[in-house]
Amino acid sequence: SEQGGFYSTTKLASEMLIERYSNKFNLKYTIVRFGSLYGEKSNYFNTVKNIITQGLKTNKIFRNTMGNEIRDYIHVSDLADIHIKGLNYLNNNLRIFSVILTLYFIFSILATISKEYNPT
Repeated sequence: SEQGGFYSTTKLASEMLIERYSNKFNLKYTIVRFGSLYGEKSNYFNTVKNIITQGLKTNKIFRNTMGNEIRDYIHVSDLADIHIKGLNYLNNNLRIFSVILTLYFIFSILATISKEYNPT
């Protein structure tokens, strides 16, 4: 996407290099594409962790956006399971698969977290 800039460009270039190398040397590969990770050990710039931490500390959540951005979030343990399945696909010559579980608007994530941590 245009928003990803250099990051998305280098990811795509890397996938193309893997594909060319694989074709030249007859190697199998699997590329897994997934959305934004979250989990218990997320770092300080992880959006989901920041939303939960901010809500727990201040009892409020502030986002400097409209909340209509769309993201694909996946828990780290779900991604681990998917990677194992991806390795199994290697034997079946599947080349690329995308992991899109559910796309979320940021405002819906905020509403869900708010209900979970502040039931009324």
